[in-house]
Amino acid sequence: LQMNEIRRGFKEGIDVSKYADPRLGCWQMQEIRRGLEEGLDVSKYADPSFDYLQMYKIRQELGKKKRTLKKKMPR
Repeated sequence: LQMNEIRRGFKEGIDVSKYADPRLGCWQMQEIRRGLEEGLDVSKYADPSFDYLQMYKIRQELGKKKRTLKKKMPR
């Protein structure tokens, strides 16, 4: 399952080096890949000590902050 996440990242043109770590499970890799797809700073949670649910919550918060900042920026 980990290789599937790495292959998917390659297919989507994502820098898989951010999550191609054997210490990460497939669900953790998925959360990091999704963050990269969203243009988030995954260094905040790309750590094997976080389980995938913690990563999910952090990714959600980072996404929320990014969307809020985007709305506040003048066009």
